[in-house]
Amino acid sequence: DLVALLVPQQFHLTKTSGPNAGTQIANFRTHFNLFVYRLSIAVNADDPEVDDLVILAAGCLIAAIEGRQDA
Repeated sequence: DLVALLVPQQFHLTKTSGPNAGTQIANFRTHFNLFVYRLSIAVNADDPEVDDLVILAAGCLIAAIEGRQDA
């Protein structure tokens, strides 16, 4: 658990079907902070099938899951 606090985690949202399969749409990265959970989201490719709000919702889901693991 201590290693997870010191080493930032990275998650990738990748398109798996269609003509651009394998394209990374977004990256999620945690940042080290003792007091506040920080997650940055970088949108790499604009995809007409994936709305930006879905990417934001995925980030909220990751933050909720990570916060639940600490308890």
